[in-house]
Amino acid sequence: MRLAAFTCLAFSFVASSFGPALAEDDPVFSGPQPGEKLVPFKIKNVLSEPAKDVDLITAADGNPVLIIFVHKRTRPAFGLTNTLMKYALSRNKDGLTSGAVFLTEDATETESWVKRIRGNFPKDVTYGVSPDGIEGPGAYGLNRNVELTILIGNAGKTTANFALVQPSLEADGPKIAKALAAVLGDEKPVDLAKFAGNQMRTDKTKPARPEADPKQNGPSPELANKLRAVIFKENTPEEVDKAAKALEKHLAENQNDAKTVGEITTRIIEAGVLERYGTERARVYLKKWSKEFGPKEDSPKPNPDGKAKQDTGRGKPAATATDRKE
Repeated sequence: MRLAAFTCLAFSFVASSFGPALAEDDPVFSGPQPGEKLVPFKIKNVLSEPAKDVDLITAADGNPVLIIFVHKRTRPAFGLTNTLMKYALSRNKDGLTSGAVFLTEDATETESWVKRIRGNFPKDVTYGVSPDGIEGPGAYGLNRNVELTILIGNAGKTTANFALVQPSLEADGPKIAKALAAVLGDEKPVDLAKFAGNQMRTDKTKPARPEADPKQNGPSPELANKLRAVIFKENTPEEVDKAAKALEKHLAENQNDAKTVGEITTRIIEAGVLERYGTERARVYLKKWSKEFGPKEDSPKPNPDGKAKQDTGRGKPAATATDRKE
């Protein structure tokens, strides 16, 4: 039973960490696409004193703009949103207008929540609540099934759109940084990780998550994101190498995660589905990790109860009288 449970757990982890890479084959759309007009809309800037209505598109006046629609209040969504808002604030002097917009069925409750945890947000950044409900501005055609819709625009039109089902700074950050560099006229994209800090909490009074126990049986919380960063299908070879280096550093410090990666990559290879994951360069690393961290051929195979099989002498020929005399 324990072995069966582990197998289910391993494949569940594959689905959660590798699934988004496969989903790249089926694009998810939310909001205006590149080249489409950014229609003005109003939100309530909850953190201003007093709270007031603002229009980010009109405020941008044809200059670069970054707008993040927050569909779901999750830790990954908050972490990426906060990071982007911190970076955007640093580029305000260069003409970048930015703001995060919470979409909700209960505007009053969400406004109270934003004010309650305001200490978790960067100062002097627009965090607003849409008066248009959970669907957001009608002209934008937003998809409520994603966690974040990130729009980058210039001259009143969309230049980049990111509809994120499972936001990740490591996987999505480089793409967003490139799009921002394009509208800001930067030669080189910024490393957004420099602006990452503590992720926002849904409740300021919630106790901090304890440090991962090095003796834990399951994978650490950050492993899935690090895997996704490696197997993102639009990665360049250089981006794959960078993500793989970060993951290998993590695995060197966490034996449980190394074992998990070894078991997962081995199962993928044995199932004959390796080609589904990542780029050709990424698959080189998956094969490498299977050999380096996967089960060894001479390792004792586990019984269904998860214990190593003991040699009881069963199945061997019975000793003869001559054997016993010897």
